[in-house]
Amino acid sequence: MLFESWNKYLVNLCFSATILFHLIPTATEIMTRFPMDDPIVTSLEDPLLQKTFLIIFMVFISFVIYQMNWLRKQK
Repeated sequence: MLFESWNKYLVNLCFSATILFHLIPTATEIMTRFPMDDPIVTSLEDPLLQKTFLIIFMVFISFVIYQMNWLRKQK
């Protein structure tokens, strides 16, 4: 296999990205629909929603870095 040494890192990144791609629509749906009478945000351009996306992405990046370091040390 061409990238056999990188295989575990790539698999880990793909699984982690799946979580990221589920968190973004979930945050959007929750913040645009609840509470029913007066949603937290009214559009996708709302600064609160954008900040939420940024926080989710920063947490994602920090966990990916942690996971990659953990995998590297498992040799």
